[in-house]
Amino acid sequence: MSEELKGKELGPFVYIVWHKKIQDFIEATGDENPIYLDDGAAREAGYDGKLVPLSFANATGSMALWGAIGALKVDLSRLLHGGHEYEFIKPVRDADFLTTTMRVADIVDKKKLKLYILEGTTVNAAGEVVLRFKTTLIERKG
Repeated sequence: MSEELKGKELGPFVYIVWHKKIQDFIEATGDENPIYLDDGAAREAGYDGKLVPLSFANATGSMALWGAIGALKVDLSRLLHGGHEYEFIKPVRDADFLTTTMRVADIVDKKKLKLYILEGTTVNAAGEVVLRFKTTLIERKG
C-alpha cells in the first residue's frame, strides 16, 4: 500500500496556534526568550509583536506527521525517527491558523529497513509559507 503513495500529497492538516499551548511549550522547554513573552521586547527586536518559539514548529507538524504515518500504514512498533530538517520562512503568531500538506517524496526499500522521506509545507491563514520541513522515518522489517 505505501508504495502507491510515493509522490503523493497528504493532507491538508490544520493546527490552530493558541496561547495556552504556547505557554505550556515555553514552560516545558524553559525557553524564556523575551520575544516570546513580551510584545515590547519583540518590538525592540524588530518584530511587530511577540513570536512563537521556532521549535514549536515540531508541535504544529506532529499532527501532519501522524496523519502521514497512518496513511503509510507504518507499523508503530517498528518505527524509528531518522531525522528532521526545518526551514523557517516567516514567524508564527499566537492564534495563527496553520495548514500543512505533506508529500511522500520517496520510499526506499532496503534489506532490513524501509525509509520514508516526507516533505512538508505549512502556510498561515493568509496563505503565506511559514515553514518547510523534511522528515525521514525508518521502519524496521520483520
